[in-house]
Amino acid sequence: MGSVPRQRMMIRLTALVVDPIDGMTRILADAQRFGLRVVWGEFGEHAGGSLITLDLASAEAVDLDNLHARFDRYPCMIRLTLGETAAVLPRAA
Repeated sequence: MGSVPRQRMMIRLTALVVDPIDGMTRILADAQRFGLRVVWGEFGEHAGGSLITLDLASAEAVDLDNLHARFDRYPCMIRLTLGETAAVLPRAA
C-alpha cells in the first residue's frame, strides 16, 4: 500500500486577546506542539485587546477545526479566525 503524499499548508491565524503575553505564549506553544512553524507575524494593540496575526507553515495537511478548537479554548481569547492561505503577508516597510 502506498503512502499518502504530504501536502504543505500555510495557515493564517488572527487572534484578539485580552492579555497579549499570555495569548502569544499559548499560541506559540501549541503551534510548536502541532508541528507548525512561524513564517510571519504581527502583534499590536487593538480596540478591546491586542491583535496577533501569524502565518504558520505545516509540512503536511492539518485539521483546521481541531486547531481552531485548541487555540479558541484559551481564557485570554476574545476572537479567533483561522484559515488556509496561499501566501505569506508582506513585511511592513
